[in-house]
Amino acid sequence: MCFQSKLQIAALCGALLITTACGSLPKKDENTPSSSSSTSTADAPILAASADPRADVVKAMKASLDAKSFRKRMTTTNSSGSNINSTIEFVAPNRAHITQDMNLSSGSIVKKEMIITDKDSYVKNGDASWQKSPMDLGDLLAQFRDPKIIDSLTEKAEVKYLGADTLDGGLMLVYQYTIKDLLGKGNNMVTKAWIGTTDSLPHQTESETDMDLGTGKMIHSKSTVTYYDYNADIKIEPPTL
Repeated sequence: MCFQSKLQIAALCGALLITTACGSLPKKDENTPSSSSSTSTADAPILAASADPRADVVKAMKASLDAKSFRKRMTTTNSSGSNINSTIEFVAPNRAHITQDMNLSSGSIVKKEMIITDKDSYVKNGDASWQKSPMDLGDLLAQFRDPKIIDSLTEKAEVKYLGADTLDGGLMLVYQYTIKDLLGKGNNMVTKAWIGTTDSLPHQTESETDMDLGTGKMIHSKSTVTYYDYNADIKIEPPTL
């Protein structure tokens, strides 16, 4: 399999993985939708950082699992010269709609779209027709949303509290956690998470990792994600084949 094909597959799988837990972050701009949740910020208590930053991060991850739906925008760049822009809609427990524009280091642009509805998955490449995928990605989504996965990830993470910050006018608590050898030896991931003080939900994250896609060369990747429309009424249905 060529490097570009591996990169495309890694991008789709990465989008699925990050959809189910905490993702990655850009600075807010005026075109970025506001983050929101079902919690009323007017009456919600203001959360403070505890003496256990690991517990705070686990609480935020598990709070995101309780959300019935959300949307997110993700931008990924890597040292090979490729960049990927993704938009993701998610409805618990296993429905997702992912669109991706991949600008590869070769100069070519690849557009992909994926819809997951329960046990059925569909893929669309560029302007081609929708095709049903033999992969059960709905089951994969459900597995990654198991709270035990969060526990196993954070057990070996180095977690620290960085301080308070504001995002879109809201007060956030910022944490950093490092997971070593996440995807194999030397494949480390460092993530900063902006967690809301009124809802304990992740609103933005920023992740950097080094990975080997089978070429023998380490690739440095940075992903930025903004979460919004928590618990919105999102409909995801199978496409017309």
